[in-house]
Amino acid sequence: MNAPATARIAIVGCGAIVERSHAPALVHLAAAGRAHVTALVDPDAARRSLLRRHFPGARSCADLGEIAPGEIDLALVASPARFHAAQAQHLLAQGAHVLCEKPLASTVADAEAMVAAARTHGRVLAAGQFRRFFPALQLVRDYLAAESLGPLRRIDVREGGAFDWPAATPSFFDRRQAGGGVWLDVGAHVLDTLVWWLGEPLELVYADDAAGGLEANCRARLRHANGATSHIFLSRDSATPNRWRLEFERGEIVWCVGRTNELEVRLAGSSLWQIVRTECETPAGRRAGDGYDDVFVSQLADVIDAVRHARAPRVSGAEALRALREVERGYATRQLLESPWLSHEEQAGVRAARDQS
Repeated sequence: MNAPATARIAIVGCGAIVERSHAPALVHLAAAGRAHVTALVDPDAARRSLLRRHFPGARSCADLGEIAPGEIDLALVASPARFHAAQAQHLLAQGAHVLCEKPLASTVADAEAMVAAARTHGRVLAAGQFRRFFPALQLVRDYLAAESLGPLRRIDVREGGAFDWPAATPSFFDRRQAGGGVWLDVGAHVLDTLVWWLGEPLELVYADDAAGGLEANCRARLRHANGATSHIFLSRDSATPNRWRLEFERGEIVWCVGRTNELEVRLAGSSLWQIVRTECETPAGRRAGDGYDDVFVSQLADVIDAVRHARAPRVSGAEALRALREVERGYATRQLLESPWLSHEEQAGVRAARDQS
């Protein structure tokens, strides 16, 4: 199972997340002798050409059939979610290890098939839940474990805003390709963090505004085993604070989305907020700053090391399944999100459209 010191990597899906985040991280790892991108796979030749500016020696491939068994050590699968299961299973059967962007798949059944394939073929299947590499969120987990501020009472999560991701394709808004809206997209991050901190919730109540299509807004309430509750609002069209607030018996923690190594902490009875910054040495040998670049370096380096040393990655496919099950549980029990700005007739129309979907 061990791979050479320099991992031969294929990028499968050359969209915005690769261009913005994975490619710069791989360039850094290549300079450190840790990675060598040998193939770029995407049906869009223009997207492949764009990435070849970073990896001029990589082969340009229209589909996975052009990758021979044994040609690569690791594949980064960053295509739309509906393709993840088939592509990952093909790659695993060919002997490659796989790092799959989130969500791991668009359904639990597909994700379970991916996990089973990795087990059958004795290969690493890692999930791109990159928030697990945020020093700030690891610090929150430490606070929770130590009960430094007393027992947790409540978590409020508000994330999203007008959709402005520079997507290379319209897959985010194609129900067949995406498999879900904001709950699957952003919710995969939110739920993975909560499950990582607190385990699977005992109860989940979910509502969204989908009416036969994909939800742009959703709300969820979770009840956890420790008695705390989480209250989530996610949006693709409404401004939010993009902030998490954790209320404890003896204080509060606020985390602003995107701040990878910074928290605000306040003790109960005090009006003074303290900024707490934390950092860690990345597996690539540099200090982690308050930005996504180092996080993606850490994530990729972790998976490369997992492959080299025959160990589990920080976020395995099996681990990512836990949050995906909660996403699916929400969809299975979804209620109609209250929309008081709609007339009675309009709300009736929304319900009818949902019933027909």
